[in-house]
Amino acid sequence: MEHDEEVQIAGTVSDYLVQKLSDEERGEEFTVEYLRADFLAAAANALSTLRHKAGLTQAEVADQLHTKQSAIARLEADDDGAMSLRRYVDFALACGVIPHHFTFAPVDDARNFTIGQPETPLTFENQLNWGNATFRLTLDPDSTVLHGTFVVSSSATTLQEAGPKLSAVETQARSVRTRESAAA
Repeated sequence: MEHDEEVQIAGTVSDYLVQKLSDEERGEEFTVEYLRADFLAAAANALSTLRHKAGLTQAEVADQLHTKQSAIARLEADDDGAMSLRRYVDFALACGVIPHHFTFAPVDDARNFTIGQPETPLTFENQLNWGNATFRLTLDPDSTVLHGTFVVSSSATTLQEAGPKLSAVETQARSVRTRESAAA
């Protein structure tokens, strides 16, 4: 990432992060670099966490991988992503676990999540919970189709995907249409 010597930000690191991610001129470039660095650092930190949870020392993991303790220390500090995926999996296996699966998110979604929640780590679970948050959709009271307010999952891309959550609303809409037909 580009070094910002002359930039002065009043506020927190989160304020700075949101400003850089939202920058119209360089925001996209910064986003990609930031998300890359964040993922690689989290992957390296996970190795140390795995080893500690397994109750192993670096030397014990090194013995299992037929290498030296200093090599394990380098893997745990590999924020640049230089290690191979095979070595990463071997390290996990030495700690008695296996990576279950990787998940992928569109860069724009990850960027929006980070802007909206700069203090919250970008994980699959956190982003999923954020994406499934509900919002209130208020329809215009002058509308002849439906009156009132209802909740729709923000993860639904169409009203049909919201499924059973809309059944009461659909019933209300049919009722309004029926009353309008009877009055006509």
